[in-house]
Formats: sequence, C-alpha cells, structure tokens
Amino acid sequence: MDTADTADTADTAIMNTIPRWKDRARWWGLPIIFEWYEIVHEKLIIKRGVLLQQEEQLPLYRIMDVKMERSLLDLIFKTGRILLFSVDAAVPIFVLRGIKNPRETAELLLDYAEQLKAALGVKGSELYGASLAENNIRNRRRL
Repeated sequence: MDTADTADTADTAIMNTIPRWKDRARWWGLPIIFEWYEIVHEKLIIKRGVLLQQEEQLPLYRIMDVKMERSLLDLIFKTGRILLFSVDAAVPIFVLRGIKNPRETAELLLDYAEQLKAALGVKGSELYGASLAENNIRNRRRL
C-alpha cells in the first residue's frame, strides 16, 4: 500500500466518523415549525416549508465559525439559535432556529467542520481567499 492509498484510507475513516445528525426548528420547545436540519455526506441540509419546499446545502468544511444565542424562553425550553458563519458568498450566515441542546450541537458542528478541513487538507485562509475571489467576480459582473 503506497502513501496515496494510506491518505485516502485515513480521509475515508475520518469522514465515516461523522455521524448523521437530525433536528428540527422548535417554537417554545414544540416542533411545530416546518424546518428540518440534517447532516448527510459531510453536508448540512436545511429543509423549509410544506407547500413550497426549499432546501439549502452547506458543505461542513465551509463553516468558519459558530455562534449560539439563547433568549429567556429558550433557556426555559432548553432550545436556542445557532448561527453558522460560512465562506459561502450567497448565504454567509446560516441560522438554525429552535435547536435542542444548542451548546452541544454548536460544538458538534464546529468539530465536524474542523475534522473535514483536516481530512481534506483545507486551510481557513484558502477558504477565505476563495470567498473574496467569488465576491470580486460577482462585483465585476454588476459593473
């Protein structure tokens, strides 16, 4: 087995350690909002709506930072809001609303992102530079 096969095996092993995670938005602790969150194949998938369904996907390695917010009602119902700051030029901030155990979930998402960045050999500066390049291209098209 050569070094390329060893690296591929290590990358696959790390990516296979990322389990599936599912949750849905809650209002006052009740899952009555039509918004679902799920991790599948190294991507965070956000699904919204009943009659008109929308789906957004965020590759986990593009997450740069995570922030958790909790109101007094969130503290009572043990829920919270998680903001994911990404290098995605179209949607730089993804908001996960009404998440159970938001602190643990925020840490989990950030850990997954860091594991994938390490496995893929992606550095934060590379992502940030790619984001700036995408914005410059979009700005030139507008002119």
